[in-house]
Formats: sequence, structure tokens, C-alpha cells
Amino acid sequence: MVTIKVKDGTPQGAETLCGTCRWAHIVKGFRASEKEIFCRYLADDRLVRFPVSQCNSYDDRRIPSKRDMEQIAWILLT
Repeated sequence: MVTIKVKDGTPQGAETLCGTCRWAHIVKGFRASEKEIFCRYLADDRLVRFPVSQCNSYDDRRIPSKRDMEQIAWILLT
């Protein structure tokens, strides 16, 4: 039996990166097929027509941004 490996092939069952991106605007309908994702990184909202695996503008919204960290930081005067 011959095993064939495909480098950088299409992953099976992978979710789109946009689901956790700070710049994504996701609109879901009642059916599973009713879902639109818009990228707000640029000035105009662009429709993302395919599942994204890599993005150079990705910003994980589960991790606080620098601005969020500055707002919750304590100011200590010595």
C-alpha cells in the first residue's frame, strides 16, 4: 500500500479564521447555509466568500488589544 502525503493541502473540517477575528462582521440566518462574513479591516466592508485559513490582518478578539490593556491598567504614583 502506497501512502501519499499532500503538503499544504486543504484541511478537513477546519473553521474559518474569521470566527475569532476582531475585524470580522458575521451575519447568520436561521439555516446553516445562511451566513455572511464581512471584513472591516479596510474602510469598506468586503464580503469574504470562502473559509479563511491565514490572514495577515488577523487580530484575535479573544486576546485583549493594547488599547484595552491600557484602559484597565492601574496607574501607580510613587
